Amino acid sequence: MRKAAFALLSVLILVTAVAVLGFPFPSASAQVDATPLPETDLTALETRVAALEQSLSALTTRVAELEKPTPTATRGPERGTSALPTATPRPTQQPAASNFEIISIDSRVTESNNSWWKYAWILEVSNQGDEDILFNAEIQFQDEDGFVIDTAYAYNLVIRAGETKKFSDSTLISTPGAASVANIYAQTRITN
Repeated sequence: MRKAAFALLSVLILVTAVAVLGFPFPSASAQVDATPLPETDLTALETRVAALEQSLSALTTRVAELEKPTPTATRGPERGTSALPTATPRPTQQPAASNFEIISIDSRVTESNNSWWKYAWILEVSNQGDEDILFNAEIQFQDEDGFVIDTAYAYNLVIRAGETKKFSDSTLISTPGAASVANIYAQTRITN
């Protein structure tokens, strides 16, 4: 996603530079005879630059929404150390969930650098019903006061009837917030 946004931004900057420097764009019906007045050229270029700046601003805003800023930190945890205690799972609130239970949620830092920490998580669930269950999971990484620092999502998870199963994934959390993670909570939503 970052590469596509960067490529789009690069093309837009190139087009803006070409427009500002006044390089002619070839067209199928270009007439060499007509020489426009300098004021007309300047007005047209100013209009074009303003439109391109608006497009660039909109793209920059969209890119900023898609990727979180990553301030630098001075130090991260050692690899393989458990950064989070096992949290008490939150019960699912749906009527169909009477046979569906979150057994546990656990997490630990598996990799870190000055920009982000990689948190791996394992969610264990049980389905004591007689039908398969399709569900989505939301994993919240919280500070010691319960404020959400970051959230990971897992979609279209399936657990068979009578099965207990572990689901796992990982998420990158930007520094310095990553160092403040003290609790992990899991919530599920049955989708079938």
